Amino acid sequence: MKHANRTTHPSHTLHACCAAMLLAIGTVSIAATDPPTVLPEQQIERVSVQDVQIDDGAVRALVVNESQDRLEDVTLRVTYQWRWADEFHPGTDSPGFSDTLHLTSPLAPGERREVRYDPPQALPDRADGQFAPEVSVVSFTAYDGNRQAAN
Repeated sequence: MKHANRTTHPSHTLHACCAAMLLAIGTVSIAATDPPTVLPEQQIERVSVQDVQIDDGAVRALVVNESQDRLEDVTLRVTYQWRWADEFHPGTDSPGFSDTLHLTSPLAPGERREVRYDPPQALPDRADGQFAPEVSVVSFTAYDGNRQAAN
């Protein structure tokens, strides 16, 4: 009985070595990885903004600390979106704008606080649309009961 000589093409050997290295590196990096970090989107859920209203140009909202941590350095974005009366033929000079609002004191766990933002100048009185306010969380620092940063 005659045995066939098997030869392996050099590129097949290279592919097999690369695959083995990648598998080994992947295994090592998975085993050595720190616990998963919390993504910013998940952090933002610690603070909610509710009941956003516009009243004579000023925006009011309720900011709620949904976490068990004290939150400091809370920064909010206040946006005055301009909604055109005729969305099919919008104008070219939208008066919409955004600004930031910083809370001056910490939010205790579970605290609900009403905030108010007064625009730097009076809002224009126009017939071609209206303002639709939005308030969103930009950033904050969370502290546990020992004053250590929790995030």
